[in-house]
Amino acid sequence: VGLFARPKPGDSILDFGSGAGWVGIEAATSAANCSLRSFDPSPEMVRIAGENARAAGIADFVGRTGFGEAPPFPAAGEAPYDVVYSSGVISFSPDHERWLDGLARAVKPGGTLVVGDIQRESRGMQ
Repeated sequence: VGLFARPKPGDSILDFGSGAGWVGIEAATSAANCSLRSFDPSPEMVRIAGENARAAGIADFVGRTGFGEAPPFPAAGEAPYDVVYSSGVISFSPDHERWLDGLARAVKPGGTLVVGDIQRESRGMQ
């Protein structure tokens, strides 16, 4: 999933609902000098994603705790992202419209958005 968008060197990448961070890490390590931001509702998963990113050699990583309906990235004064990934997350959202609005605000105009889910027939993909 992380290679689907084919990030370019120096891209800013957001893993929107990262879990342990594997999708964002795969993306950020596929091109040189990418920054990686990720968030998850679980503080423990944010911690683990940070450990995994550092172990993968990602120098520019920031993780935050939050939900897709009110994403912590981009925060006030921060720019949207070149590439935004969300894989296997929408199905967990109780409010898909707010979640999609948060996702749309995260990607910069002309940027790349990759949304996937575990199951095409899931509630979130309907």
